[in-house]
Amino acid sequence: MKVTGTFRRSKLARHILMLLFICALLPLLCLSFFSYFQVTQNLTEQGFRILRQNTKSVSLSIYERLLLIETEMRFLADHLIDGESGQAIKEIKDSHQPQIKHFKALSLVNHTGSHHQISGIIDKLPSLESNRKPAFDYDKGGILIQDSAQGQPSVFMIVGLGQTEFVDDFLIAEINPEYLWGIGEADALPPMTEISVFDSSGQLLVTTIPQPRGLLDSINQVSANSTWSEFKWSHGGRQYLTCSRELFLQARFQVADWMVVLSQPKADALSSLMEFKMIFPMVLLLSVLIVLLLSISYIRKSLTPLEKLKKGTQLIADGDFTSRVTINSGDEFEELATAFNKMSDRLNHQFKELSMLAKIGKTMANILSKDKLIQAASNALETYLDFEHGMILMADERHNRLYYAGGFGYSDEEVCHFHNFELEAFDNPSDDPISSAFIDQKPKFVTGMAGATTDQSNSPNLFLNSTESQYRICIPIIYEKESLGVLVLERATLQESNKASDEKLLTGVASQLAVSIANITSYNKLMESEARFRQSFDYAASGMALLDLDGYFMEFNEFFLNMLGFPEHELFGSTILKICHPEDADFVAASLQKLINGEIEFDS
Repeated sequence: MKVTGTFRRSKLARHILMLLFICALLPLLCLSFFSYFQVTQNLTEQGFRILRQNTKSVSLSIYERLLLIETEMRFLADHLIDGESGQAIKEIKDSHQPQIKHFKALSLVNHTGSHHQISGIIDKLPSLESNRKPAFDYDKGGILIQDSAQGQPSVFMIVGLGQTEFVDDFLIAEINPEYLWGIGEADALPPMTEISVFDSSGQLLVTTIPQPRGLLDSINQVSANSTWSEFKWSHGGRQYLTCSRELFLQARFQVADWMVVLSQPKADALSSLMEFKMIFPMVLLLSVLIVLLLSISYIRKSLTPLEKLKKGTQLIADGDFTSRVTINSGDEFEELATAFNKMSDRLNHQFKELSMLAKIGKTMANILSKDKLIQAASNALETYLDFEHGMILMADERHNRLYYAGGFGYSDEEVCHFHNFELEAFDNPSDDPISSAFIDQKPKFVTGMAGATTDQSNSPNLFLNSTESQYRICIPIIYEKESLGVLVLERATLQESNKASDEKLLTGVASQLAVSIANITSYNKLMESEARFRQSFDYAASGMALLDLDGYFMEFNEFFLNMLGFPEHELFGSTILKICHPEDADFVAASLQKLINGEIEFDS
């Protein structure tokens, strides 16, 4: 397929090519990766399942070898007893020699602690604690663990000679570890499998993994109270699939249970995944080529409407919200252009609202007179909003009446009537919109008010019957959940579509007005408080001074200067200690610090 020069030069075309490429490729990639992880999970589960079977098989094999060793030792024990005297003998006939490959050493031990080597050499006999609980039963076989200087502990099995005159005589054997664990020449382990065995105290009895640090901790974390556990762990830069199983020995061999752990390198367990990894890139590459060809074909047909949308977007970015994008393709691009134009209109309206709010807020800013604030707000509403009439009604000090504070669009006669009228906020009918807005603190809309009466004095609400407006909106002026007044705006024509935007815009104006009124009220109270303090301070009949936290004089009244006889310039820059007697200096400094720390209380 031939690609034109326009297509090659168009950034939009390349972007859409990438978009279509990703959109078509993403499902394929998701499916491929899902399949990859699904196969990996299945193979991992299969590897764990096989590993569980092998762990069980190896555990049973170890147990069977222990049983076989016990049987051989009991067979040998029967031939160590003299049938006539019932005493233990020291020599064993050749025909009664045990399977040497099963044992490293055999020894006969009597109750006095002396022992006789039958085969091999036992360097150090394991000890049987006299206080062992439960006590060792010599009628049963038993297993003992002896630490070895060569690294791995030695495993011993003992069998009692109960038929002798000394019932504590027993036969002890050091078990060949290669035979017991199926390693070395015995090689009874499954292929590519490593074994580790721990006793109940966490001691490592055997392992084919060099220094398996962290293995026991991993087992304890996942096994909890279960006899089985399976997990993954890493060692020496390799990741292993591992399965552990408890081997119950207490009942038969009088030793706490062992933990048999089989590990298999993950790479060996999941070798079948390599074939999938070889096929996956080829399938992916073929999919990419198909998507690329289809994308180029489609994008060439889509460049024109997309270029128009690009230009329209740039116009919006430049602040031109009046431009329109015209596309007559009859498909989703035309729908997109329609939605784009609606978005542009909405943005244009919102920016106008924000701009008007900013201008109105700027007009009311830094005004410290309530009357001037109302006048400035009225002028701003008339200038920036498309309402013919508007008024600001404020609550009196008792907050039960509303009076006309300011407005625009009314004649002098109407304004005069407004000033002579006050609305009872709580005594009006429940459907009165101004009272409802003030009491409920929610915007109220009034429509269809044409034909107002000419005799305004007989109207229950003069503020509503002053004009023949078709549309009114009443917005409460609220500050910290307290109604301060109502903002009433009127429009000659009814515009239902503008209700939501009018409410949003005027609520913002009312909020700005409420904050400004509250600021002016706070400022006036502060000025009154400052004036009262200044009056009390300057004309007090006693000496008064203001100190900073370090005890330096900031201000003092005339009585204070006359009382002490200091000129004003000598006290400035000095501390209170300057006027104290030297003997009282420490007491005054300490008292001042207590006062600063709030440790001195004054009765009101």
